[in-house]
Amino acid sequence: MGVMVDQRRQRKKWIWGCTGGCLGFLIAGAVALYIIVQVLKRPVPLVPPEAFVAPQTEAFMFVRASPDDLLMIRLVGELASMRSFLDRVPARKGASVELSPERAREMVLQTAPVQLVLILQPGSAEGAFDRAAVLSIYRYSRLYGLVARSYMENAAGGAQARTSEYKGALTAVTPDGRALGIFQNNYMAADQTSVIPYWVERVIEERARQKQPGPHQPLEMNAKEQLKAAYGRLDAADPVLFACLNSRGELALLLSLMPQGDPRALLEESGLTAKRVVSLGGELKGINDRDAVLTLFLECADASFAAQLQAALTQVARAYAAESPFRDVKMTLAEGRVLKVEARVESLPEKVTSLVRYLMPRRGRPAA
Repeated sequence: MGVMVDQRRQRKKWIWGCTGGCLGFLIAGAVALYIIVQVLKRPVPLVPPEAFVAPQTEAFMFVRASPDDLLMIRLVGELASMRSFLDRVPARKGASVELSPERAREMVLQTAPVQLVLILQPGSAEGAFDRAAVLSIYRYSRLYGLVARSYMENAAGGAQARTSEYKGALTAVTPDGRALGIFQNNYMAADQTSVIPYWVERVIEERARQKQPGPHQPLEMNAKEQLKAAYGRLDAADPVLFACLNSRGELALLLSLMPQGDPRALLEESGLTAKRVVSLGGELKGINDRDAVLTLFLECADASFAAQLQAALTQVARAYAAESPFRDVKMTLAEGRVLKVEARVESLPEKVTSLVRYLMPRRGRPAA
């Protein structure tokens, strides 16, 4: 009888010991998982967008969505969920990427501030341009980076792309010669394969500069002087900034994206695309969660041409005031030969998504 009692006691001790061990293991695992998640979602500072501009850059656009900027959160969410963009994301064979506008906005808010840099560089063909883009996120970048790396490796493998490592960056070259890259909190894509290593080097340089003691001067853009001058007229605090040169007919290319019709013909006749227009710079700033103010700076070769262009564009604005997407258009001359154009844009997210839907079918054209 005493032996049976001892055996029961031993079994109870064994059961309680196993239970305690399992509970201890689960608690330790939960704590470890919590620590890992906290580390993975730790924010990584964004590199200034100027770092991604190269000496050969002809045009660029910087877009920044901050948590308190309701207009930009709405706009980026609408764009990110567009079927036109999702269909271009590399996916496993037979799979498709799904993302609703609501979920896209949640992701933007979760990772904000979010920064997008778009670049145009001279292409190999006459009059053509190569594109490049880098998306940078602040929060959860380590977590999303792990997921994106795995996803890109699997997707690239299915597409028979070549993957490799470059100074900690995962890079891939697709069969059609386009390049993809993931480095820290930056997700990159480019028509030219040389762009990704350049960007990685610039990020490394900027990280090292940020770690140096003492106050830091603003990062200087590594670009042509005229492009830097166009950027210098803009307010770097605004969420959307863009600039382009006109040495290779960039403004004519930009205008060619408009639908055919009288407004486009009048803008062409106004001299807007003439070589005497040196550069274009612009900025967008939200005034509520739907509307924004657009400001453009057109640098001309001389003051007389700037005055002629002002007169011609004023006539176009008056003639098509009711049909134009711009309201309260105002034009003034600054610095003698710089034409400043200010206008209000209503329902910006809807107008931008409509424009993207119109432009996406044209993406395969040589000069796109």
